[in-house]
Amino acid sequence: MCHAAESIKQCERIAAIPGYIPNNFALCDDFDLRYDDSIVTKVLEVIKQESIDTLITIWPFDAHPTHRAASQIALAASRKVPRILLTKISWNSVPHAYKHNYFVDIKPAII
Repeated sequence: MCHAAESIKQCERIAAIPGYIPNNFALCDDFDLRYDDSIVTKVLEVIKQESIDTLITIWPFDAHPTHRAASQIALAASRKVPRILLTKISWNSVPHAYKHNYFVDIKPAII
């Protein structure tokens, strides 16, 4: 398991590959994130201020509860974002099938 600072740096390196800028809200400890309308509002504000046209977030059926909450928040705030990419970052077994249809090689960012 990565520490928060290491995860943030890794996210920045991976986002740079397709030319994106990650947003880290640092709202709570890693395992305490829960869906909340006030958080959705903060994300909506950033989307509007930054004119975000592409959102990359976690697949909503991820096995990790914090990952699911992050996905729910992002998807709730995404109604005006024209491109949304979902990624599966936890390969634990879940009852939903994940269909891959877009691939980006991130090995250079994590090595």
